[in-house]
Amino acid sequence: MRSAVPVRRRVFPVLLKPVILSLLAIAVVWAVLAARGGFPIQLGRGAAVALLRAETGRQNAFGLSAESLLALGSPLLVRSGGGEAAQAQDEAPSAQDAPAEAPPEMVPTLAPYMTPLLPYGEETDPPVVNEGWDDRVWSVPGETDPGAHPLREVTLLPMSGEEYLTDGTVAVNNDTRCEIDVPSLLAAPSKLIPAAADGPQVLIIHTHGSESFLPDERDFYIPTDIERTEDTRYNVVRLGDEITERLEAAGLTVAHDRSIHDFPTFSNSYERSLESIQSYVEQYPTIQVVLDIHRDSVTQADGTMFKPVCESEYGKTAQMMFVAGSNDLGLPHDNWRDNLAFAAKLQSRLLEVCPTLMRPIHLREERFNQHATPGSLILEIGTAGNSLTEALRAANLFCDVAGPYLAEELLAMDNGQLTMDN
Repeated sequence: MRSAVPVRRRVFPVLLKPVILSLLAIAVVWAVLAARGGFPIQLGRGAAVALLRAETGRQNAFGLSAESLLALGSPLLVRSGGGEAAQAQDEAPSAQDAPAEAPPEMVPTLAPYMTPLLPYGEETDPPVVNEGWDDRVWSVPGETDPGAHPLREVTLLPMSGEEYLTDGTVAVNNDTRCEIDVPSLLAAPSKLIPAAADGPQVLIIHTHGSESFLPDERDFYIPTDIERTEDTRYNVVRLGDEITERLEAAGLTVAHDRSIHDFPTFSNSYERSLESIQSYVEQYPTIQVVLDIHRDSVTQADGTMFKPVCESEYGKTAQMMFVAGSNDLGLPHDNWRDNLAFAAKLQSRLLEVCPTLMRPIHLREERFNQHATPGSLILEIGTAGNSLTEALRAANLFCDVAGPYLAEELLAMDNGQLTMDN
């Protein structure tokens, strides 16, 4: 009678070889597709939880456990090859314009903000981050999630002029090789021209329209992706609606592109939004200002999410930040100094109304489609740690200042009245 053991020994290697080859083939296909920009996949609960933890190094950006997010909606849509680190690569130069070196990836970081958050020139030892504010952990109502990382409220302000270029009020975080002088920017003549014909003077657009805010009891939604939703009631498109309405109340004519340019794929979002900008500017040559409304994400290495806020007349308000592009990567952008001067002047007026509303202007190497007009800027309203309510308060405060300022520049209006020269 033959033993069954030798039979198993012969069969097992025979079956193992095709299984290994199949797994290797799947891995190769996966790697090729991921290298081409990623693709949407739907994962089962266990795989999605594992991937969320591996991708984020924490529970997730909402402060919820991966299991909690999956309980809110099934199945969870996860994207490979995406994420905030792709933002700096999103606006890829064409072959003829490509620089010698590829632009570095933007990795979310607190630098240079991990310093005492005090006015210029003041020092403290040891550093203090808004002493008196509590760390908060947000989770699904009724759920206890001891593994959630804290949500920390801070006011992000420059400690001194050493890390920034500044005139003592307006600060610029210069991440380029370009030489700038803030007082000269503030004194530069405006390149915005009052419209000579009817048509919109301002375009509101959203390169990353799905960027959303921390859900709360008032504004609760099912995320489409991590820190994102296609529901325009809860993402940055909602802020664009508010800004459009408020600027029009100031007498301006505003075009608002409510397209979600970062779906179905995050990659090449800036290419798609540039096509939209060019289409609007071609149709409406009166457009002088293009505001690309985003929200930021500031997360510490241990997973702590930072929620930058200030106190304003509206209550607790999300801090904001202008991002200005440059030609430092070799892409044509002749008017980047005009855009930066526009940001500096607007920031100066905003700080007069609320001295802690604005984080330092961030001058970047990338162009960010800002070559389209002399008044093109990215406006980051809050972070993924802020609530939609806090972001809407910031949007309203922005319009309180930007509305009259843009009316002066684009309509030759003084305090809401047309000047005699018009």
